[in-house]
Amino acid sequence: MIRQRSARRLAACLSGWVVALAVGGASRLDAQNFPSSIVPSRWEGEASLGAPLRIGLSILAGPKGPSDPVVLLDVPESGVMDLAGSAITIEGDSVRFSMPVRGTLVPFAAGIHGNEMVGTANMGAPVRIHLARVPIPVLPYRIEEITIQHDSIRLASSLYLPTTPGPHPAIVFHHGAYADTRNVWRFWADHFARMGIATLVYDNRGAGKTNGNPHVGFEDLAGDALACVAHLKADARIRGTEIGLFSGSQGGWVASVAAVRSSDVAFVVMIAGPGEPVGRNVLRESESMLRAAKFTAGDIAKALAAKQRIEARIASGASDDEIDRSLAEIQGERWAEYIGIPQRGTWQRTWWRQIGAFDPSANWSRVHIPVLVLEGALDTQVPVADSHAAFAQAFGKAGNPDFSFLVFNGAGHGLELETRPVLAAGVVPTLSAWVRNHVTLTPTPALGP
Repeated sequence: MIRQRSARRLAACLSGWVVALAVGGASRLDAQNFPSSIVPSRWEGEASLGAPLRIGLSILAGPKGPSDPVVLLDVPESGVMDLAGSAITIEGDSVRFSMPVRGTLVPFAAGIHGNEMVGTANMGAPVRIHLARVPIPVLPYRIEEITIQHDSIRLASSLYLPTTPGPHPAIVFHHGAYADTRNVWRFWADHFARMGIATLVYDNRGAGKTNGNPHVGFEDLAGDALACVAHLKADARIRGTEIGLFSGSQGGWVASVAAVRSSDVAFVVMIAGPGEPVGRNVLRESESMLRAAKFTAGDIAKALAAKQRIEARIASGASDDEIDRSLAEIQGERWAEYIGIPQRGTWQRTWWRQIGAFDPSANWSRVHIPVLVLEGALDTQVPVADSHAAFAQAFGKAGNPDFSFLVFNGAGHGLELETRPVLAAGVVPTLSAWVRNHVTLTPTPALGP
């Protein structure tokens, strides 16, 4: 099932990094006496990953002070900000920590020499890392931690409020049916706040500090996003007529529900948002996987027909026994494991009964606000041409003249390049320009990285 994944793709590319630095003669310092030259500090520079890749590292005092430091990694070209490290130790001018990558902890180490941090990353071949110390930046916004109530759900949220005079336009970043925290939107929340736009991010249901179960229908998830919109509209510091929604991948289906339910939504931005019905889009996704696995055209046709037949029965409310009999008919087929039919007793089967028949076109054909969709030409999870056609037909029916569908060559799902873990050229300025043209800004601070 499709989902937003820029940070995940970067993490996959970083999974081979094991930074090794020779630091001689260093003795372990007591945890209460970290060197003041290291905590706090900010470091910026490059990793030589083919072409240089800009990275930044913040070493900051944690909740208990310098003895409880936090390490945050930024890779702005990848749309990643504040990826948190753990297991931090300091030995003289050496810093070691681990980064959570694909469910495991990858060790990092660095040696500090004056105002330089130099090391090597092992990504199959040595990759040099060279960072220079820079002043700790002063952010042109402040972050307020808030809780927003939607029915029984308490959405743990962060509001990024620009320091420029208000009232400010605003963007709510929302989720699909996965347990994602607010940090998946950290890069974009920071970026737009630097433009003078208030941004609100929240932990999805069942993630971070938010209660509940993320595997619910799109109506419930849209309700969460709209609760955030209502909260912002009631805030005198926010321009209530200019509150937009921003989502990725599966969140696009949620956005269609939210946009048609509330006139308070002023615009919608989607990265890899699917325009086709859920069942058809997931069918295309399975087709891509089968082709990549080199199945014959005949096997692909049989596999897709079986998937479509069985998942339609699940969505229509057929009993588990009936579904299992259908699954027994394809048991032993080599392609069966590639088509991802929800199994008995899993949340996926329960969830599919709620969303398997969903068609966003019924909503988009009633939406008249500006909508932007950005897609990667190489996306294997959202069929670009078919999705564009579905959007165009729906917005044509609505008579909506302000619909833009932009495709970035060389990019996959999430707009990152397939050949390098960075966002495709033009993504950030294009998205920034579109949003800027749809809101009213007071004099803005300089954009960040």
